[in-house]
Amino acid sequence: MPVSVSLFHIDSPLFSGRRTVMKHKDQDNLIPGVVPMALSSEDAARALGVSPKTLANWRCAGRGPAYVHIGDSPRSPVLYLMEDLESWLHSRRRCGGGE
Repeated sequence: MPVSVSLFHIDSPLFSGRRTVMKHKDQDNLIPGVVPMALSSEDAARALGVSPKTLANWRCAGRGPAYVHIGDSPRSPVLYLMEDLESWLHSRRRCGGGE
């Protein structure tokens, strides 16, 4: 059963200020307190503040966060592990001052 994450863990630096709720395909079936291990491309794009197309372009160009293909085919669904999203964001961190 596909899982779609709409809100994220409150303690995660990536998603601070949001609470955890996981939605199953059946929108009325919420599981409070569940921390997602991975996000779909659409949810990862939303979390990063970019479009799903931008995230797909980054994948094709070898840029952006690491991802996982669920199946053996290159056309299989893609997931982004939460730890990879956070790690990638930290690697993009810059300080001001003309660096």
